[in-house]
Amino acid sequence: MENVVEKERLDLVLKNTLAILSRFTAVPNSLGRSGNLRDNTDFHSLLGSLRKENPDAFGALYDSAQSSVVLDNIFTSGEVPKTVAELLGVEIEELSNSGHIQRMDAPKDTRNLYGWHQEISYYPQNRDGTNGLVVWIPMLDVPSDGGALVIAKESHKEGFVRVASKKDSKLSSTQNLIDETILEKYEQIKTPAKAGDAVVMYMTTIHKSSNNETDRFRFVAIGRYHIATSDDFTPYRYNYFNNRWIENNLKKEGWDVSDL
Repeated sequence: MENVVEKERLDLVLKNTLAILSRFTAVPNSLGRSGNLRDNTDFHSLLGSLRKENPDAFGALYDSAQSSVVLDNIFTSGEVPKTVAELLGVEIEELSNSGHIQRMDAPKDTRNLYGWHQEISYYPQNRDGTNGLVVWIPMLDVPSDGGALVIAKESHKEGFVRVASKKDSKLSSTQNLIDETILEKYEQIKTPAKAGDAVVMYMTTIHKSSNNETDRFRFVAIGRYHIATSDDFTPYRYNYFNNRWIENNLKKEGWDVSDL
C-alpha cells in the first residue's frame, strides 16, 4: 500500500532518534537542523559508530526509541488504524494493538535478522491469525538490497505453525523459526517499499528479513493489531523491563534505583 503515512510524521520519529542519540554521543548542531535525516550520511555514520564502539549505549538508544510518543502516534491515529479496521472488516473501536516497535538495522549486519517466522508466534492475542494484522512501514526507502521484507505468498493459509524458540548468541534475537521445507510450496516475494508505504499481512503470514547491503541504517516501524471483539481474542497486559545498562549507570551516579 502506497503513501499510508506522511513523511512529516516519519521525520518526527527520526528526530526523536536523533534527540536520544545526543544523550550518548556528541551530535553536531548542523545535524540537528537537518530537514532530511533519512538521507543524511552523518546521521547514519553516528549511529554506526555508536553501535560499534558502545553497543550498550546503542541498546539503550534502541530501547528508548520504542516508547516514543511520535512512534505510537503513527499506529494509533491517522490512516494506519483506519486502514487496518477496513481490511479486517471491523470498526476502529474494536481494535487492540500490541508490539509497536522501531527497527534500526545496521548496514551489512546480520546478527538480528529474522528467519522464516509468523508474527502470531510472538503476539498470540488471536487464536485465528486472520483476526489480526501486522503493518510494516519503512521510514526511508527500502530497496530490494536494503533489507526488504520477504513474504511467502498465501502462506497465512498454513495456520499457526508451532515451533521451538532459538537464540544463537547473546547479541542475536530469540527466534521462533519455521522449517524451510514448509516454504517449498509457496512463492517467495521480496517487497521493496518507499518511505511511508505499508506492507500489511496476516499474523500467520510466513515471512523473513533480508540483508541490508546499503550504506544506511534500515528504519522500519512495525505495528500489530488484533480484533478485540472476536471470540478468540485473549486480553493481555504489558510487562515492562528496564534497560539494565542505564539502571547500573544511574546507580553509579548516586541515584537510588532500588525500586527498579
